[in-house]
Amino acid sequence: MRQIPAPVLGGATMVMFGCVVAAGIRIITQTPLSRRDVLIVGLAFWRGSWRGVGAAFLSHFPPIVGDLFGSAATSGGLVAIALNLILPQEQAATKSLRSQDDRAESV
Repeated sequence: MRQIPAPVLGGATMVMFGCVVAAGIRIITQTPLSRRDVLIVGLAFWRGSWRGVGAAFLSHFPPIVGDLFGSAATSGGLVAIALNLILPQEQAATKSLRSQDDRAESV
């Protein structure tokens, strides 16, 4: 690793993470999303990109809280997990009716 120049390593890392993001977007777009799913994904991405919780605020809490909420990826993931557990799921019958309506509209 010491022999690889930093700009080359940075470029390779950028390409790798870009491929991971593109694969994730492909997975999300291939699956029909309900309003609940869109809300969970949107709030998780928002929290992951938001830099509002600073080190000064987190210093008032135990170190584990700083570890969890100091990182954008972990805090966004925790928001997604929490919302998935808290928000009510749609009924199976409602989902099947909506998917039938969507298929009928596309024909």
